[in-house]
Amino acid sequence: MSKTYCANTNLLLKVNVGPEIMNKKIITVTPVIRPLDIASTHNKLGRVLSHSGVLLKTNREYLMVEYMSENKVLVNKVGSLKKDKDTFLYHTYNWCRDKYPPQKPKDDITVKEFAEKMADFMKNKNFDTFCHNCHHARYLTMKHYGMKTDDPFNNKRNVLFQGFVDYFRYYK
Repeated sequence: MSKTYCANTNLLLKVNVGPEIMNKKIITVTPVIRPLDIASTHNKLGRVLSHSGVLLKTNREYLMVEYMSENKVLVNKVGSLKKDKDTFLYHTYNWCRDKYPPQKPKDDITVKEFAEKMADFMKNKNFDTFCHNCHHARYLTMKHYGMKTDDPFNNKRNVLFQGFVDYFRYYK
């Protein structure tokens, strides 16, 4: 059984898998989202009203990498993923694939390198719901490795108005 260990000295990572998994090569990266943990938005998804993460596929397992409000990048194994399904249960939440399909990084990278790069992008500021959050972490890390996902820096609407739109719109 894996235990949580400190992956680096600056404590920006919380890793719940062993070093053997952290050193595995990533095969594909998939942007994923889930509803926020707020009663009034528990069934809403959108560009702002959702939590985002990245689903990594290695040769044997799937892993979730996500930036959380406690300013840490979490790495956990996902155990209930079924092949060819767009949704999966992870830590009591129903996650779904975002509109981008699984992608291959431009270089060979490990789970550890991906997670550390995300932590590196997010280290200089504290979590901010509007301008330094999980969507920014996902975008910056995936962009760095040559992959596409929604760009939170380039929203057509301001964040508050986009939240209103998300609340009353069906997410595809």
